[in-house]
Amino acid sequence: MPSSQPPIDKLGPDLLLMIFDVIAQDDYASLTSAVRCSRAWQPLAQSAMYGDVFLNQPRLAKFVDRCADTQIRSLTVTMRAIGVPGAPSEANKIADARLASLGRLCARIRQMRPTTVSISVDLPFPRTAAREVAHIVESLSPSCTSLEIKLSYGSLLFPPADFSSSPHHRPHLCESIRTVLPQLRHLRLCLPVLCPALFSTISPAGQGQNQHRQAVSAPLLQSCVINLAQRTPSYPQGAWTTPCSDNPDQVPHGGQEQQLPSALPPMVEALEHFASLNSGNLETFSVMDVQPRDPTVPNSYAGWTRRDFLSRSSFPIPVFTVGGLISVMFYVARTPSPKKEGETEDWATPSSGQLEMIAEGGTWLETKSGTHLPVQKMLKQHRVVDAALTRAQYMQRPDSVRCQLWYTEDDTGERVLPTRPGELMRRWELQEMCPPGWIRAGRHGPMVRA
Repeated sequence: MPSSQPPIDKLGPDLLLMIFDVIAQDDYASLTSAVRCSRAWQPLAQSAMYGDVFLNQPRLAKFVDRCADTQIRSLTVTMRAIGVPGAPSEANKIADARLASLGRLCARIRQMRPTTVSISVDLPFPRTAAREVAHIVESLSPSCTSLEIKLSYGSLLFPPADFSSSPHHRPHLCESIRTVLPQLRHLRLCLPVLCPALFSTISPAGQGQNQHRQAVSAPLLQSCVINLAQRTPSYPQGAWTTPCSDNPDQVPHGGQEQQLPSALPPMVEALEHFASLNSGNLETFSVMDVQPRDPTVPNSYAGWTRRDFLSRSSFPIPVFTVGGLISVMFYVARTPSPKKEGETEDWATPSSGQLEMIAEGGTWLETKSGTHLPVQKMLKQHRVVDAALTRAQYMQRPDSVRCQLWYTEDDTGERVLPTRPGELMRRWELQEMCPPGWIRAGRHGPMVRA
């Protein structure tokens, strides 16, 4: 007699788990149906469902209340910008709900035992999630070896009456992160404020103004990327990470008009000592600096500067846009080629977040389910978001638009922006250079033969 057993029941648990892992990357609804379909499948399907967890604000509150005892592989929490209406009371109410959810996550995250944690929170200034995120970091279990934190203030609220009077309204997040450095293998940070306490402690021998900072050991750390950009580089105002301060006027936020000091200069010495102490295990240790565009300089660009503290070199990454009027606007970043020194590659994407990850060197990636993971922890079943386009791929689009830079380089046959690295702390001038035998026809005109 033919067997009455369905063919799928003949599959072993390993194959079923692989199937459920693939489904989990694209369709949680189908995976939920699989959990309900068969009791025999429930443990495997739940393992895939809670393998890589992506939570926004509504899902975070439900997950913490219902699934706090579930062990997971990775946790990504993303809270995007809050629209600020005419009366800020609604935005304050949303911010309160978000902070309450993060507080509940803090109490439960140790039981979840994730190996990767990614937290991205955008609140209207001066509301801040720094205290809640600091407590989450301090509550991580030893199983967590990869950490990504991105905090930003994309909009501005009138400060609540008790904000400035609160003695703990702006905790020192740097020190909380430093406490988990010894267990981390991968770290990615994009914070509004930073200071040397992230990578060093005050030596007991130093006193008063003669305090000496001592680099901390992170023997497992393989990759560390610090992005100082608080928005995609533009001109004339760059928005970058500032030194830690109790003064709210010194915190970068949406609507900011004044140019604040960068956090990088006070940190250089601590970064160099940390790189030297941990050079045996570090494979990537870079800071993404911000290069605003000077509008008085023609044919110039804003961008990032990737400062590599292991090779003690820097490389400028100009950023510009193409399209946007009658076609989709793409951000374009010109990055150093990983294949051949002295060459560059242009990458185009409509996503500013994806552009940042490309400019950083692609140490972290985003999957189609929304989770963020270090490249080293990507598995075969993980499906990353659609890759950025090379210039050639972008030009194959029916709505593609060539920019002035591409016209210039096609006409001259030369690269007119830097192609080779420079000194670690070099300030780059991202202005198009005239190749030998060429001149520019007018201030903003095309290149012509001299």
